[in-house]
Amino acid sequence: MVGVYYFIFIYYMFSSVTTSKNKECSEVCSCLASHVDCASHKLKVIPSNLPRWTTHLYLHNNIIKDLNSTSWANLTDLKELKLSKNEVECIPKDIFTHQKHLRILELNRNKLKTINALTFQSLQHLTVLKLKKNEISFLPDGAFFGLKHLDKLVLDYNNISSISKGWLYGLGNLRISQ
Repeated sequence: MVGVYYFIFIYYMFSSVTTSKNKECSEVCSCLASHVDCASHKLKVIPSNLPRWTTHLYLHNNIIKDLNSTSWANLTDLKELKLSKNEVECIPKDIFTHQKHLRILELNRNKLKTINALTFQSLQHLTVLKLKKNEISFLPDGAFFGLKHLDKLVLDYNNISSISKGWLYGLGNLRISQ
């Protein structure tokens, strides 16, 4: 009998936390704990009313073209951001200024042509960066500067014809996988 009461107590505690956070969730997204899922909604822009408590944000499989830092400036606890399968053409230099805890960034299958120098400099805790199947043909020196904890960089299926030693600077943790 004690087990039943314990189960009811745990269920009540979890559901009340989840429900209170869902009241803050954007209308076009679904929320569970600190995960906000806005994927596959044909969004053209990032919702402006994302909850502050978001740690995992899923925006993949939409038609988002432009990124701006105001969309997630208040998401200072963000750890994972998935923006794959969108129409993103450019990543502004200081877009991730407030995302100091970001560990995983996925930008696969977009329309990126280049990554500007110092774009990711504030993402010192980033461990995974996925840029697969874009249109990247050139990476300037310093493109990945500041990513001292990066251990996985995915650049498959781009149009990169040469690799400069300068854009690898500071990537001491990067592993070669097969």
